[in-house]
Amino acid sequence: HSMAPTIAAGDPATASPHEGCARVPTSGLVTPRNEKDVEYRRLRLANGLDAFLVHDPDTDKSAASVDVRVGFLSDPADLPGLAHFTEHMLFYSSEKYPKEDEYSKFVNEHGGFCNAFTSAEDTNYHFDVISEHFEPALDRFAQFFVCPLISRDGVGREMNAVDSENSKNLNSDSWRSMQLWKHLSKPDHAFHKFGTGNLDTLKHGPEAKGKDAHSEMLAFYSSNYSANLMKLAIYSKLSLDELESMVTSKFSAVKTLETCKRAHEFPEVPFDAAEHECKLVKVVPIRNFRQLDFQWLIPPESKVYRHTPCHYLSHLIGHEGGGSILKLLKDLKWANSLSAGPSPESYSSHSLFLISVELTDEGDNHVDEVATIVFQYIEMLKSEGVKPWIFEELKNIGETKFHFRDKYNAIYYVKDLASGMQTYAPDDLLTALHHVPQSFDEASIAAVLGCLTVDKVRMMWSSNCHKGHTQETEPWYGTEFTLESLSEGLSARLKGCGIHERLHLPTPNHFIPTNFALVNDLNDLGADEEKEDAEGKAKEKKKKAEILPKLVYASETSKLWYKPDTRFSTPKGQVYLALMNRESYEAPKAAVSTNLLTKLLVDSMNEVTYYAEVAGLAYAIQSTTVGLQLIFSGYSDKLLTLAEEVVGRLIAFAPDRDRFEVIKEQLQKTFENHKFEQPYQQAIYATSILSLKQKWHIEEYLEVLKDLAFEDFQTFLEKLMRGSAWTNKIFILGNLTEAQSVAFVEKLEGQLGHTGAGAGGAGEGGIGSGSGSDGRGGCDARTVMQLEGGKIYRYSKVVGNEAEDNGAINISFQVGRDDFKRNVLMQLWVQMAERPVFHTLRSVEQIGYIVAAMDYDMHGVKHIYFILQSTTKHPESIDASVETFLVTFAKTLEEMSQADFDDHVKSLIGVKREKLKSLAQEGKRQWAEIDEGSLEFERQEREVQELKKVSKQDLLDFNRATMGAASATRRKLSVQLVSQKMAAPPAKEGGEDPQSIASLVQIEDRRAFKKELATW
Repeated sequence: HSMAPTIAAGDPATASPHEGCARVPTSGLVTPRNEKDVEYRRLRLANGLDAFLVHDPDTDKSAASVDVRVGFLSDPADLPGLAHFTEHMLFYSSEKYPKEDEYSKFVNEHGGFCNAFTSAEDTNYHFDVISEHFEPALDRFAQFFVCPLISRDGVGREMNAVDSENSKNLNSDSWRSMQLWKHLSKPDHAFHKFGTGNLDTLKHGPEAKGKDAHSEMLAFYSSNYSANLMKLAIYSKLSLDELESMVTSKFSAVKTLETCKRAHEFPEVPFDAAEHECKLVKVVPIRNFRQLDFQWLIPPESKVYRHTPCHYLSHLIGHEGGGSILKLLKDLKWANSLSAGPSPESYSSHSLFLISVELTDEGDNHVDEVATIVFQYIEMLKSEGVKPWIFEELKNIGETKFHFRDKYNAIYYVKDLASGMQTYAPDDLLTALHHVPQSFDEASIAAVLGCLTVDKVRMMWSSNCHKGHTQETEPWYGTEFTLESLSEGLSARLKGCGIHERLHLPTPNHFIPTNFALVNDLNDLGADEEKEDAEGKAKEKKKKAEILPKLVYASETSKLWYKPDTRFSTPKGQVYLALMNRESYEAPKAAVSTNLLTKLLVDSMNEVTYYAEVAGLAYAIQSTTVGLQLIFSGYSDKLLTLAEEVVGRLIAFAPDRDRFEVIKEQLQKTFENHKFEQPYQQAIYATSILSLKQKWHIEEYLEVLKDLAFEDFQTFLEKLMRGSAWTNKIFILGNLTEAQSVAFVEKLEGQLGHTGAGAGGAGEGGIGSGSGSDGRGGCDARTVMQLEGGKIYRYSKVVGNEAEDNGAINISFQVGRDDFKRNVLMQLWVQMAERPVFHTLRSVEQIGYIVAAMDYDMHGVKHIYFILQSTTKHPESIDASVETFLVTFAKTLEEMSQADFDDHVKSLIGVKREKLKSLAQEGKRQWAEIDEGSLEFERQEREVQELKKVSKQDLLDFNRATMGAASATRRKLSVQLVSQKMAAPPAKEGGEDPQSIASLVQIEDRRAFKKELATW
């Protein structure tokens, strides 16, 4: 039985003023200490539906999720994908709202988003919307479960949508391996099933057997969608009483089915010991990569979640510091990365534990030795025993993260809450969702550790070296594989492996924060007596929150912007650092070398920084088109210590030849695997290559990487770090003082000064010259090409992966440079178009699963993108469909009532005024302004003021000028990725439109194309 919340004896439900509803006490619910004014309520409706209500006065969005305890494990054996197909069909319409797409359209038009997913045992539906529209949105949502119109009209279309969704996953190695793990189980067990579904399983197969998928789906819905199997979670600024009234009135009509006393259970063990355990499966992957996975069946984690045995073991096995598996494998040059934890194939009756090792080419030749080291570590853990101090350390870290958690995005919060309600005891719901260890239980950890044996292991070795040597093919994804028993020699070696002298437990973590004092307490508003009243304090708090980043330090080489935490009262900070140097991106060789530098630096520091990351600090270093970007975030207590350590190591960095070769090989594979990305992602990448004055292509990187010697790299590094000018932009935000921030930058300048580079930037005009005072300046990599108005530019390329069925297109319309009025007209246009695009091109025209219209900012130049991917339509045909849509949509805009226009404006204002959820979100937004040089820290509010002034006529004029086919100012670029399996598009009746032919420019050579254009 699913672990549904039960009402404890002696903790009786209390009466609700609403008939058919009981309130269940929440007095034992553990909540975060930093939460203010958040209230919770649990309800049990008479029909058995459980609801969990969260009132948060600080949220702008309201959200709801229903989790139904039925998933693809419950699919009929002869109808794989039926649960997923049912999920798709519920979005169509209902008896109360019979107009097709009514729910999605309403949510979208009121600043919201909706989605759903089907997993092994759950189907989860969720949406968010601006709070004032929550009640009508919830009413439409509730009809999914009260009286959906699962109309026959939509069946064919949604089958195609499911088929298209499946086709996008066919060349994904993660989807392929997930299904292969399932395939290697008892054929009659639910675990063996294929959950997504496709046209064969939902249409052709059933038809051949005389079955009707629509009737089967109605039967599936009416025998599984029962109120007692549903959990409802709601998060809103509305009061608990208002929410309770809504829930009772809208969800009491959900039926309780006599046939559904309890959720489906799958207690049988999915594997046959002789057939499926102590096995090695050799797999041919799609991408060029090598991986060794170990999987074991373990006791269900859902029964022991308070003791977090998987968390304890994944912390140790996945550790990256001294004494770890990964450290030893890296020193031997056999592995690049390792992860450990619960496998995604786990379900309530049976969990699976997975260890994944990403191998190097050298490691691919030492698979037995790699496996031996993994088992030697497991042996060491068994010999050491379960350590209470390690559990306590993890508990301490988990509790700290929980009590200082950031606010969630509303829609993801309710999704997690509703799913969690199916598994966790009511009082544990919040802590369990955060995986906080709650009580030490040696036996439950030892039980999982005891399962990690040679006799029970299922190993999967993915490598291109198996190509041409496999004997079997997995039926759903076509994965080539061979299943073998572990050889007697290897089995004996692993069983008698002993303990490697270099493997040991990690040391206590000194990065765990201890000081949570706030340097700028929002509640301490000084002794100003006039502000003692609550209203005055609230106004003062709002005023403080509106403090903007301030330039507090400027020298010839550095600029520091600083902003204290004035919103969140959290002991956290953010440090953004752009180290800018023209040399870093002047040629493909320089760009690749700078990229290698960042990867080698991260690799070299792993033993130290891994402890910091475990303790809640995070850092990232990446090469950019103007130099290096470093971002540090987490608890302020040790944040600057980490930043200083990393910057110091960067400046003094001396590369290791062996690690250089390994990381170079890793980078080469990443570049080679670009052709296996989803075609729509490749189309977006090609758009950026064509749109930027100087952006080096992955093909150019591969060319230089082949011949890049260690000595070349050393020479480049010496020149970059010690022989050229650096300029710095820094932004520090959060629970840090201005004095601390300035001291950090002065120290940074001192460190860079020792390289002789600190003052170098000053001679040429200081920071303004390094990459332009506006963040772009003379930097060609951030300069956007200006398409000629009235022309249609077309670039066509074949998808590199010959096995890829999908083609894709990205049509971009250039809108123009950053301008508040134009920005909001573009955003308004996209908000109005999003749903019609999806409905027309995906639901009605059946182009494919990936269909989107979005606005896109490319270094201050605004664009509208149409992104579509299809197995059935050629990109040229899709382009024609988009043009037809634009004509129809222009009429929709013309005919739109003033009231609907005003509603859209109001929704967009609501979206713009949505409160920030976390320091990280605030930092990312403000850093973008600093990094690009625009410094518009009040952008949201200034755009709101523009929105209040725009008229419907302004929007019609914008549409005509930017999107109208006859416009002399329309700037269109159509980037088409054509599948090698796709036939040429059918010729148009009556031939091409003469006007289109006259304005069409086919791009053959991207450099020649750019030479002809001006820049923005």
